[in-house]
Amino acid sequence: SSGINAEWPLRPGGPGPGIPVGSMWKYRLQVSEAGIHRPHVAGIHGREADGAYSIVLSGGYEDDKDNGEEFFYTGSGGRDLSGNKRTAEQSCDQKLSKMNLALAKCCAAPIDSKNGGKAEEWKKGRQIRVVRNCKLAKHSKFAPKE
Repeated sequence: SSGINAEWPLRPGGPGPGIPVGSMWKYRLQVSEAGIHRPHVAGIHGREADGAYSIVLSGGYEDDKDNGEEFFYTGSGGRDLSGNKRTAEQSCDQKLSKMNLALAKCCAAPIDSKNGGKAEEWKKGRQIRVVRNCKLAKHSKFAPKE
């Protein structure tokens, strides 16, 4: 691709028009250009005030689990990335703010930053586009092959 897909709204959610489920790209930049998941590195795309639009499953956190039709996604943060590091071990609790809050707003559950919450009727939540990264292969048989 030679640039951003101008036919897509800036903040889409759910399936992408004209891009079939299961589509594959070689580079993460191409996923961004196609409008599927805009951030080149971050795993959550959204706005704290609006909610999340898309996430990338890449196995970056030890508690992430991918069971095919269902997955457990840790969120973002909780790592010391000082010194220009891109990855690090989990070193502190994550906060329910920024992109984690954006993700929580899509879950059809009360938001409680102290006690968490449980989405009893999660299917009533807002759709979030999910992208599986080939890096997930070390943790999941559902990851795309490189």
